[in-house]
Amino acid sequence: MGVLEIKGSNGILHTMADRTLSAYTAPKVQQNLPSIYYTPKGYWRGLAAIKKHATAAKVSEQVARDWLKRQAIWQIYLPAPRHIQWPMFDEDSPNAVHQADLLYLPHDRIDRRTYKFALTVVDVASRYKEAEPLTDKSTTEVAAALGRMYKRGPLT
Repeated sequence: MGVLEIKGSNGILHTMADRTLSAYTAPKVQQNLPSIYYTPKGYWRGLAAIKKHATAAKVSEQVARDWLKRQAIWQIYLPAPRHIQWPMFDEDSPNAVHQADLLYLPHDRIDRRTYKFALTVVDVASRYKEAEPLTDKSTTEVAAALGRMYKRGPLT
């Protein structure tokens, strides 16, 4: 494994191993990519833009792809993903896995108390649901609400 030494514009000597050389792009190349991409002639959309941009900037396709992935406009116009993997719980025994969440309420007022949040807990296997209104979402109030929910219902 060889070692590459590069002197930066500030006079500091940088030492790099060969394996990191593919990820390194010279400052001139980094300036070249935006100057090509953000011109009316250089704005290409889709995956075909990677080859065109790499050819125009005289860099590898991997460097062009990595640079394009960090650009906000490129991210906006990417095609929608074909498959999004959703979380899946294969739990058959009740009270083994619970999911909890805090919901915002439209400031319901009951007995001089304004409830701004609701703590919800769902048992994954049985799909049993519990909810408890909260006035704020501090840790002490959430912990007390969880204690009340587990004390009164079938959640254990």
